[in-house]
Amino acid sequence: MTHIQKSFPAKIESRLPQVLFLLSILLFLGYAAYFYRSAYSIFDDSFITFRYADNLAHGHGLVFNPGERVEGYTTFLWAVLMAGAIRLGWDVVAVSQIVGTVAGLGILWLMFSLGKHYQQPLAGALATMMLASTAGFARYAVSGFEMLFFTFLILLGMTLYLKAIERGGQLGWAGIVFALAAMTRPEGALVFGLVSLHFLAFLWRHNSTDVRAKFTRFGVWAVNFGVLYGTYFLWRWHFYGYLLPNTFYVKAGGFGFTLFRRGLLYLLLMTFIANPQLFLLGIAGFWWKNNRVPKNTFRVVIAGYLFYLMLVGGDDFKNFGIRFLLPLLPLIYFLGLMGITEKFLNLKPSWRIKTLIALAATWIMLLVGWSAPERNTYNTIINLHWIDLAQWVQIYAQPDDTLAVDAAGTLPFYTGLGTIDMLGLNDIHIAHLPKIVGAGTAGHEKSDPAYVLAQKPTFITSWLDHSGNPITAGLPAVADEFSRHYRLRAVVLMHTPADPNVPLIVDGATFTPALYRLGYVYGLFERMD
Repeated sequence: MTHIQKSFPAKIESRLPQVLFLLSILLFLGYAAYFYRSAYSIFDDSFITFRYADNLAHGHGLVFNPGERVEGYTTFLWAVLMAGAIRLGWDVVAVSQIVGTVAGLGILWLMFSLGKHYQQPLAGALATMMLASTAGFARYAVSGFEMLFFTFLILLGMTLYLKAIERGGQLGWAGIVFALAAMTRPEGALVFGLVSLHFLAFLWRHNSTDVRAKFTRFGVWAVNFGVLYGTYFLWRWHFYGYLLPNTFYVKAGGFGFTLFRRGLLYLLLMTFIANPQLFLLGIAGFWWKNNRVPKNTFRVVIAGYLFYLMLVGGDDFKNFGIRFLLPLLPLIYFLGLMGITEKFLNLKPSWRIKTLIALAATWIMLLVGWSAPERNTYNTIINLHWIDLAQWVQIYAQPDDTLAVDAAGTLPFYTGLGTIDMLGLNDIHIAHLPKIVGAGTAGHEKSDPAYVLAQKPTFITSWLDHSGNPITAGLPAVADEFSRHYRLRAVVLMHTPADPNVPLIVDGATFTPALYRLGYVYGLFERMD
């Protein structure tokens, strides 16, 4: 028994992990409530999935526009779950937030249980505290996104995998869970592949000489994943006609140095600027000397996933923050806290105090400062005002009117109009334009304004310049033709007004540079002929 174990009463020592875990739960729920109450918490992109789900629930298939087979989402299982909620008459926004929050609680529980499994309940509890203190983790619980549900499936699959290979059991359930993860997001297939590499290495090193038994174990693992995921993959390939989702062709479209550089920049911004605890805990994870199997499994997944994020160009740092790193947070935090705890128990008493101070300072900085970018509610305010614009459009629009947008979630979902996605996420033509991407914002680099105008949409939305002209989706390139056919019909205030009596939407005919300076910077254009 170590010195630190002797210095605490047995009751306190046994209860401390449970107390910390309970505090983690309360902290996570408090953060989630903060985001839920402080502003409209659903991201615009979540409504893209909700639109697919709505069409599925109403018999049109998993499509963005009825009659068009475009895979402008990467969230199949999430979309099916949301379609079920809509079919039952439930509020899809509320259901997404409830499922996301429950998934977040499940992630915390899995981390804590892993700590107990590896005889370090305190490390597991500290890891949950660190994760619950990361604002982006709770932010995505109520965002409408599938990320916490996906992260839960990944962590559950890894937990089942680790326990099965340690006990010599079969891995059927782990394979099924990873298949569900891969059906929730394509990265799930990547994680399964990385874990499979570790499993092959584990079988190669195993003392058993029974090759047939090794082959059987790996076969059960692969078949349980392959049958479920393979069936889904063949269906989506047949239904949509492409091996990869339409969003891949918009955001990546291939691999190259420009894309890799953007992905690397994304990771650097997300770690050294917004979340430096990822870097610090990643290093601390190398202090964990025991339990080679989970340590190596986590490291293989972390390294492979980070390399993948760089290859595909990362994400939009400003708007989505830590989104694509969320599945790695439990792994990095768990590794780091296991390493710190193991090192801590071998330190001299004086260094234990210093380590505790450093951990407390890291936790306070994480809670107060490092997660601050994730608390930004600017984008959620924009989404809330887009809902107001959608309600405004519904008053004037006819059922056969069409809409062209530079944000394909909120407005299409709430208006129900046939929609052209001017940035290509839900448009095959724009997505497959032969343009090298990576120099600009992810998902905002491809456009074809002439193609959009040729379809004569009734309404077009865009951010404005100070003169009331559209500036997004390449529209300035067709300014003359645009001005001949479209007029500014409505302008939206894109921040929270200090005076609640200030109108959120004003008539486009009244637009002036003064209104632009006040924050009326987003417009709806209507076709004149």
